[in-house]
Amino acid sequence: MASSEGFIRVLGGASTEFGNRGPQVYMDITKDIQPMTFFRNHSADVLRHLKDTGRPVVLTVNGRAAAVVQDAEAYQRLLDLAAQASAAEGIRQGLDDLDHGRVRPAAAVFADIRDVSR
Repeated sequence: MASSEGFIRVLGGASTEFGNRGPQVYMDITKDIQPMTFFRNHSADVLRHLKDTGRPVVLTVNGRAAAVVQDAEAYQRLLDLAAQASAAEGIRQGLDDLDHGRVRPAAAVFADIRDVSR
């Protein structure tokens, strides 16, 4: 597999250029979907492709997606995004509770905890 130089994504007639590690990484289905046997026989090449492009590779068995392989940095970015989304949702829910009066003073909550622990 050759290293990617970046690519152009066409959206509604307008094209946007993205680098190898740009803000959004789109799949190139001609290079990023491979049979599992290709991965077994060329794992070093696939790992190099993962590092060079930052894109995951879908591995297939009998023509069906069986696994997704990605480099450690890309996986960490995915975990970070999931954590941020979870925190943002928690904040949104808390603000919604506040707006709808589903709140209690902290002193009352701590008193309930003390009562339960006795």
